[in-house]
Amino acid sequence: MKILGIDYGDIRIGISISDDSQKIALPLKTIVKKDENTIKPAIAELKEIIKINDIEKIVLGNPLNMNGTKGIRAIKTEDFKERLHRNFKKIEIILWDERLTSIQAENILKEMNSQDAWASSKRSLRPAREKSAVDQIAATLILQTFLDKENNGK
Repeated sequence: MKILGIDYGDIRIGISISDDSQKIALPLKTIVKKDENTIKPAIAELKEIIKINDIEKIVLGNPLNMNGTKGIRAIKTEDFKERLHRNFKKIEIILWDERLTSIQAENILKEMNSQDAWASSKRSLRPAREKSAVDQIAATLILQTFLDKENNGK
């Protein structure tokens, strides 16, 4: 069975998935919502991902403030977690500290772009595609830190 990692945002939801051994997190996709209030199509897409990939657990990034307090993003994420619970009753959903993962993801993407041969010709990813990639990388970082902690504890 696999574990799903989620970086939840108002418009985009970054998705990552573990390998079967639950040791490596891999980027999977980004679900784009029409707006921050349109969640039903995203839930339907998650249902399909969960069904196809035999998911046993979801690790949901918890965007706490740097001082550990909850801001508006953390409150919205908790609301999303409750929606997930209502839709996926048999799947464990874990909130996982995601502070700085988006910044780390942006830095990883910049590093990847600077190493690409085509990047040297001063072309870059289109902004929407880049944001989508950042969300997937952030979801992957969230899941990988969870997997590392779980595997080190075994």
